[in-house]
Amino acid sequence: MNNHLITKGNNLIEARYQYPLTAREQKIILTMVSQIQPDDEDFSDYSISVHDFHEMLGLEGREKYTELKKILKTLTSKVIEIPTEDGYVITSWLASAEYKNGEGIMLLTFSPKLKPYLLQLKKAFTSYRLNNILSLKSAYSIRLYELLKKWQYLNKWECSIENLKEKFGIEQDKYKLYGHFKARVVEPAVKELNEKTDIQISYKEIRKGRKVVKIEFSIRQQLANNTEKIENIPPSISKPEPGELEKNPVVKMQHVLNIQAEGFTISQSVCHDLLDKSSAIWGDKAEESMQMLVQQVSRTKGIVNKVGYLRAIINKSHEQYLNGVDIPIPYSDTVSSSLPKWFTNTGIDERQDQLSLDDDPDFLEEKEKLEAVLKMRKES
Repeated sequence: MNNHLITKGNNLIEARYQYPLTAREQKIILTMVSQIQPDDEDFSDYSISVHDFHEMLGLEGREKYTELKKILKTLTSKVIEIPTEDGYVITSWLASAEYKNGEGIMLLTFSPKLKPYLLQLKKAFTSYRLNNILSLKSAYSIRLYELLKKWQYLNKWECSIENLKEKFGIEQDKYKLYGHFKARVVEPAVKELNEKTDIQISYKEIRKGRKVVKIEFSIRQQLANNTEKIENIPPSISKPEPGELEKNPVVKMQHVLNIQAEGFTISQSVCHDLLDKSSAIWGDKAEESMQMLVQQVSRTKGIVNKVGYLRAIINKSHEQYLNGVDIPIPYSDTVSSSLPKWFTNTGIDERQDQLSLDDDPDFLEEKEKLEAVLKMRKES
């Protein structure tokens, strides 16, 4: 469960928390989100075992079931304000919470109003791994983490103090002095994110006169010298030697991509090739562009050889770049429009897809394996 991917529409990321969620409540919601599949067309009842629930929330002793019920009752009453193109939506997080006696399972259901922000997302979404937030103790840390993940592709995010308070669910008359807000909210959250997550954060204050009115956060991917995150890499991905991530940028990029990849693994040689071509196309935005493409490939249905598709996208983009075509940076809200037509219409023109993969070694290897299996079955 810890390594599941959380994907939320950016409008939901940017929502105002009128009644702030505690760290425990946010972990419940995000665990539910991590169970949603890319091809789900509707919400279902999302199950969490009571054992996992207690472990995740740190509940102990005989009172844990009473405490659990109290947490869920409070959570079902909390609402969120989501900005839209022509206004806003105010909705609760949960439609229902059910406990199965004797089964040790909680069944939780999202409010139907959240469907546009959690289901069938094709653009303007943000993804990250559940394990990055489960160890966080502060509600502000969890909220800041997902806000920063949205803007990670730009390596920075600027936000007014007033707006940041709204996103945290902090009343404007609380922490009136910036020094208090900095000491009790910003500094502890930044410290916890740097110690426990996959991003490295720093920030600078923007003043109007003597008053701090905005904060500009700088965001970088963090993997080197972090044993916990290396240990959380899926078993299918080989773990680097100590210190190798900071010494070898290709190895570091390989692990960054593989942690985000769903259903496929990128080898070091393939990563080296992708990084070289992406650097030529997008310059200093190559790493962010590759991450967005990997997320899009992960979420696209009907692809048998996802590594082959990823390579075909980069190869085709590189070829167009060499011919003088300006290739747009595949940010999350424009990634679909920047992909080749044969990729965004998978399954419509399989012949064209095949032509794009004819020279791809990963695709050919998979094809040979499949042909060998079919031959053996035919002979038997």
